[in-house]
Amino acid sequence: MLYLKEYWLEGFKAGEQFIKLCPYPGNSLEARNWRNGWLEGASQALGLDSPAALGPQPEGNQRDAARSPEAPASAKHPPS
Repeated sequence: MLYLKEYWLEGFKAGEQFIKLCPYPGNSLEARNWRNGWLEGASQALGLDSPAALGPQPEGNQRDAARSPEAPASAKHPPS
């Protein structure tokens, strides 16, 4: 059995070439890792920083919201 990183790397290489057919069944661990790699590879090929489908990481939401121009003033400057 391949290591999970190897499934991810296979997907990454396929994503760089926009080859969409995952060789692993359904929602298997292998398929999920392959698809995650595919998203990263396709994003890189398109010149994007990260896959839009993944969105911000949960721990980054509050930190990023404080820097966002859309965030309320209270989020940018908490009361003293």
